[in-house]
Amino acid sequence: MHWSTLILLTAGLAAPEAVVEPLQFDSYTQAYRAAGTVHKPMLVILNPSVAQVSATQTLQTITREQLQADERIAPLLDHYVVAVVDTGTEVGQEVHRRFGAPALPFVAVIDEYQKKQVYRSTTTPTLDTVATIVAKYKTGASTSNLQAGAFGDCPNCRKNWSNF
Repeated sequence: MHWSTLILLTAGLAAPEAVVEPLQFDSYTQAYRAAGTVHKPMLVILNPSVAQVSATQTLQTITREQLQADERIAPLLDHYVVAVVDTGTEVGQEVHRRFGAPALPFVAVIDEYQKKQVYRSTTTPTLDTVATIVAKYKTGASTSNLQAGAFGDCPNCRKNWSNF
């Protein structure tokens, strides 16, 4: 065996394993760009802000901390680029508008090519719902034969997000 091969093998064994953190952003635009680079589906969560909830309502949100703490969800996050957006900000309001101003909180999954939404919540999502969603859509492909149209086509995905 050559010395150079032995050195490479030894170095490879001694090198610590890199810890890969899930790609998670508070900015939809940053998440969109990252998803385009790594070709992973986007998990998009739009949360209401305190100002958007009346005094008689309970503020329901899905935070990055909740996602990471949930033992069903956390291991699957590395399959996604995650965007958790506060719709109380000026930019968050625009993202909310571009998604059609759905009820909040809102969850969507955009395919790995950023061409269509493969999932869009129609009811108030819970962590149980998100756990099912991240398991089902981790490849980014629709598990149904969802065609363009309805919520399948994602014109929002092709809009210019450079200003956000």
